[in-house]
Amino acid sequence: MGPSNLLTLLNSLPPYWEPIKKMFYKRVGDPNTSQGRKQLKQQSPLFHAENIDDPVLVIQGANDPRVKKQESDQIVVAGREKGLDMSYLVAPNEGHGFRQQDNRLVVAVAIEKFLAEQLGGRYQKAVDPEIEERWNELKVDIDSVAMPDTSFVSQGAGFPHVNGSILTSFTASYEQLLETQGREINMDVTRNVLESKYKGNDVWLVINKAQSPQGTSVDSFYLAATDLAPLKHIVNQPRVRIETQYNENSVTGSMQMGGREREINVDVSEKLLGSIDVTAMGMSLATDYQAQFSMFNLLRQQAEKRILSINGTQTVTVPAGEFECLVVEIDKEDGTEKQTLYVTKKEPHLLIKSTSQLPAMMGGGTATTKLVETDLEL
Repeated sequence: MGPSNLLTLLNSLPPYWEPIKKMFYKRVGDPNTSQGRKQLKQQSPLFHAENIDDPVLVIQGANDPRVKKQESDQIVVAGREKGLDMSYLVAPNEGHGFRQQDNRLVVAVAIEKFLAEQLGGRYQKAVDPEIEERWNELKVDIDSVAMPDTSFVSQGAGFPHVNGSILTSFTASYEQLLETQGREINMDVTRNVLESKYKGNDVWLVINKAQSPQGTSVDSFYLAATDLAPLKHIVNQPRVRIETQYNENSVTGSMQMGGREREINVDVSEKLLGSIDVTAMGMSLATDYQAQFSMFNLLRQQAEKRILSINGTQTVTVPAGEFECLVVEIDKEDGTEKQTLYVTKKEPHLLIKSTSQLPAMMGGGTATTKLVETDLEL
């Protein structure tokens, strides 16, 4: 379902999507001005529902963080009050775009039948019993749909609350595939999360050891025990060593590459996160969760904003088995990089699979990581 009411669509965008909001305001209409609100109403299907005469099929992912369910509810209620023939399907485990195979098959069957009935023509009447059962589960009684509170303003969410106390020591191994510039590079990654000390304080030490044809790389991150705030980061790769300390208002350290050493001293005004797939283990993730934060980019030597949202759930199969996962999408604020984490629904949210866009300065491409085994009880 697309937006039915542009006013509520813009009203529900998280505040950290400010650049996107400004683009919408310029291209579509500014809800902060009377002229803009008038324009948005004129362009919204909801305010022209009286002109709809034909039957309508509405399909919605309940967990859609972009075009929220309230957009579908509004047009369904408007059509019902006009006496239109309305059909409504809501998938409780989908977000912006359907991912689950059974739901996608239901959508295909429902659309085929709907178009055949309205436009004439053939459609396949015989439906697999499992698909028909799922179809019935997604159907919504339109009389049960209530008009949502259109005065809602998203709180978006700011910096995430992270609870480091729910972590426990564990080991996990992953297989990783890098696809870049027409090449495929396979790597074996072992992750150890250990209780340790840093400057006399309790910390979690996250050690990632990667074995590839180019050699062995070790990435070590010291995270505060209470909130998993980054404290120290050490990267050891063939011919490369980077060490950074996270201070209150700066990131300092050094970078050694190809026999040359370079000082790192960057002022940082915002609060930072590090080792995001481990830090996410301490977040209270749910289908409506959203957050914003910044991470320090070692290559660019700067803090960069990230937007985190949950895009429903998905059954994921990896070498370690089959898991029901939350789909965690992490986007760079300017939209140039994206990372998707598939983590266990149960806390702590262990990483099961991830896909990441590689930055252009690394040659571009993608990285896919899959869990092979772990001693963490799942």
